[in-house]
Amino acid sequence: MQAKPLGSWFNNCRWFLKRQVEIVAPAVLVPMGERANYSVRKAFNLPPKKLRPSVEDSIGDQVPNGPSVLAVYHCGNRTINRHRKIEQQLLDWARIGRALEVAE
Repeated sequence: MQAKPLGSWFNNCRWFLKRQVEIVAPAVLVPMGERANYSVRKAFNLPPKKLRPSVEDSIGDQVPNGPSVLAVYHCGNRTINRHRKIEQQLLDWARIGRALEVAE
């Protein structure tokens, strides 16, 4: 359960992700982690953006005729211990809450 996901998994599923987002029409997309962020951005032809700048972007990016993209670090002990403390992650999720309030 701790193995890294394969890049092919993201490539193979990108079309399905895009179609599902089009059907469900969420207000916000929340890619969790670097590879999910990359894959969501690629699926919707958004310019590439590293995870940290994506997470620290207070308004995120907009999918054309679709939701805002607000990336977060994948939650878990490895991330909390090495990349983003829990207090920072809680602020990241509060940013998503604010985006959802605006979308209502």
